[in-house]
Amino acid sequence: MMKQKWFNTGLVILVAIALFVGAYAITQSNRPEARGSTHFGAAQFSGDVLIDADIAIDDTFKVDDTIYILTDTQTLTPTASYYIVQSASAVTITLATGSAASGDFLYVVDKTSQAVVFVDTGATAGGGNRTLGNHDVIGFIFDGSMWVESFYSDNS
Repeated sequence: MMKQKWFNTGLVILVAIALFVGAYAITQSNRPEARGSTHFGAAQFSGDVLIDADIAIDDTFKVDDTIYILTDTQTLTPTASYYIVQSASAVTITLATGSAASGDFLYVVDKTSQAVVFVDTGATAGGGNRTLGNHDVIGFIFDGSMWVESFYSDNS
């Protein structure tokens, strides 16, 4: 009987340690991770997600948009990757680097008939100011110190 009691006590302690270690590991991991060959059906994540391999997308890749209604001269500190600019008059935008991290992407679409001018400053590298017309798109990538223009599409 005494052996059984010690065995049960040891088992309870072992299970308690395993639960503690598992709970600790969960609290230390604040983002989902995908390693090796991982397949997701319809997956939705919030917050940071670490993927340490190539990504192949067999369907539509969608980034939620943020509608940005502006007037006059504005400084934009991006908090999203995709912005739609709407305005009743011409707009001048200067990009700020406040919350940007290396590798961040920024896409901006002009959905108005008004000119949207991106000013080439110390926070951007694009070879000069860029003026967007209706349905034009511009893309930037943050290199750790500035927003570098990666593409411009003249659709107006």
